[in-house]
Amino acid sequence: MFGGIGKNFANPAITARIFLLLAWTGTMTQFVKPIDLSQGFGEMFTYFKFTFGNINADVTNAWTAVTGATPMAGIHEGDLEGINVLDMFLGRTGGSMGEVSALALLIGGIYLIVRRVIDWKIPTIYLSTVAILTLAIKQDIEFLLPSMFGGGLMLGAFFMATDYATSPNTKLGVCIYSFGLGLFTTLFRIYGSMPEGVSYAILLMNIVTPLLDKFIIPRTFGYVKPAKEKKVKADKTAISSKEGK
Repeated sequence: MFGGIGKNFANPAITARIFLLLAWTGTMTQFVKPIDLSQGFGEMFTYFKFTFGNINADVTNAWTAVTGATPMAGIHEGDLEGINVLDMFLGRTGGSMGEVSALALLIGGIYLIVRRVIDWKIPTIYLSTVAILTLAIKQDIEFLLPSMFGGGLMLGAFFMATDYATSPNTKLGVCIYSFGLGLFTTLFRIYGSMPEGVSYAILLMNIVTPLLDKFIIPRTFGYVKPAKEKKVKADKTAISSKEGK
């Protein structure tokens, strides 16, 4: 739509997700709970808990029975009851693809940093800003780990915010960009009407990126600024006499 790969002004995946979230909010905020195989393999058929012999069976109720809100909803309301940080870290919670296992995302993110595929400063400053601001605003360390491991924070920090076409080209621009991501994510999560704010924060900072590239211009290596020529004030009389000679 905007000219192909590398010419998009905003991350296409984030933009698409926001559109889906606004168009189908209910579907995008209710997720199928993970199957608990510790109760036996019979749990794998939980999704089909309705009477096959009854053609008028309420299939919708069967699906509703195994769906629920993500832990971020509870965190947003200040209710941490029933939230297991270890489950959020290992991926035993419901959520969008890519946000249910902080451990898997950390492994993938570190791999990309080691291979120098992404700039390490973006996820580091982003995650640090969210952690510091969350702790400063909530003043409760119990909110810290669930806020870090929940929602799309890890996914956004490592795989969305680091998009080449939508992130700044200068070191100072990257620092401002990453701090802005953390600031807006925290504000949206705590003071916004929705429990998640990663997508909106990334989209907003993607729009700010061209301004950062425009006003933060790095000094060219080896470039020496030319000295201004000194204006010599000559005596008009002297000039006239010289011209006469």
